[in-house]
Amino acid sequence: LGDVYKRQGLHGERLKIRISSPPIADGANQQLIKFLAKQFDVSKAQIAITQGETSRQKTVCVKAPRSIPNECEVNKS
Repeated sequence: LGDVYKRQGLHGERLKIRISSPPIADGANQQLIKFLAKQFDVSKAQIAITQGETSRQKTVCVKAPRSIPNECEVNKS
């Protein structure tokens, strides 16, 4: 099977995304970064997990996005 990504929509103030890779050897985080880079039209180097690297709930930083998915609210702080 290929990579499976699915935006589940907003859940409170968070965007829920399903990733097919299990959380082993950082595989799920790398898949998440790849998915977000495509969604925001940036390189993978412009995506950083700033909180929750080993948790199901993560906070990410997207540097200089060229596109913003409709489901996302921008926090400019």
